[in-house]
Amino acid sequence: MLPDASLTVVGSINLDLVTRVERLPRPGETLSGATLERVPGGKGANQAVAAARLGAKVRLVGAVGRDPIAEEALAWLRAAGVQLDAREVDAPTGVAIILVAEDGENVIVVVPGANAHVGGFAVDGNVLCQLEIPDDAVKEARAQAKWLCVNAAPARPLVVEAELVVVNRYEAEVVGPQPLLDRLVLVNTESVWFVHEGNVTDPEELKVIEDERQVTVLLVQYASPLAAVSLPRKINTETNMQAASPAFESARLFRMIGVGADVIRAFGGVVLATAALSLFIALYHALNERAYDIAVLRTLGAHPATIAVMVMLEALMLAILGSALGLLLAHGLVALLVWWMAQQESLRISAWAFSPGELWLLVPAFLAAALAALLPSWRAARANISATLARRT
Repeated sequence: MLPDASLTVVGSINLDLVTRVERLPRPGETLSGATLERVPGGKGANQAVAAARLGAKVRLVGAVGRDPIAEEALAWLRAAGVQLDAREVDAPTGVAIILVAEDGENVIVVVPGANAHVGGFAVDGNVLCQLEIPDDAVKEARAQAKWLCVNAAPARPLVVEAELVVVNRYEAEVVGPQPLLDRLVLVNTESVWFVHEGNVTDPEELKVIEDERQVTVLLVQYASPLAAVSLPRKINTETNMQAASPAFESARLFRMIGVGADVIRAFGGVVLATAALSLFIALYHALNERAYDIAVLRTLGAHPATIAVMVMLEALMLAILGSALGLLLAHGLVALLVWWMAQQESLRISAWAFSPGELWLLVPAFLAAALAALLPSWRAARANISATLARRT
């Protein structure tokens, strides 16, 4: 039982026509000897009944047609205690045609009918949707729900972000990656194999892969704080498995990364200071070599401030060129890292995606250049013209 649990299901209401056969027919093939059942269904209705039988207070939002099939589809929902909010529309009630083989394999064709007109409803709290209803209805549910679960079937790209996404292996291909910072995607084990192995069709290769399959990670939710303390220790000491707390390991990782980041920042400061010193030495020596040229410019009427600005601009130009070259070199090294990671089939990142934040690197470069050019600029502006020209002659 689920005490005080409440759920609003926004989904499909169908009448399922279930045909049971020995095996599924091949394309163009006709089979006989089948049996037919008329079963109330629809993914929305099925999930609403399942939740109600678990003890939740369930409300089903949907649409049916004005036909005899509607009452047949709604009867079992009423019997299960589901609160119905099924709007009647000018379209036939939805029908699903299902072929089921003896080995459990099945194929389903859905005629949405009235389900294509689901919309214009009010919901709140916990909401469950499927994709047998229009995208607009899913968006409407997302806009009102506090917590949304989407069972992404029949498979199509999701138009919303949900707190919980439920898919099988085929639906996972169509739905694609979902934001997982604070969300969860539930799949069956077969889907995990498919993601890791790909769509293998060769029987011998598939047999080898199946023999090597193993579950290597299991996520456990603790029932109490005591279990969070005792269970990992028990697993690590009494079994050949390893247990780790995601929160603890994440905090330790961030601490390790923090130390590494501090070291990198300190190294960057040393490099910047070295670059500033090198620039100062280069400008100072260049000033000594060009003292005569500067004296001639002063003789021709150049203002001391103009000479100082010229030296300062030279330093800034060197800073710009050095920064640009450094950024290109850094991205080039990242490109090599990306290539190596691709060979290892590891995380894929982009090496040539430039961030606007990288422009802030120019600020310390300019400051270092300006500081390095202060003394040479002052010397250039205060140079003794007569003494300089006399030494040259």
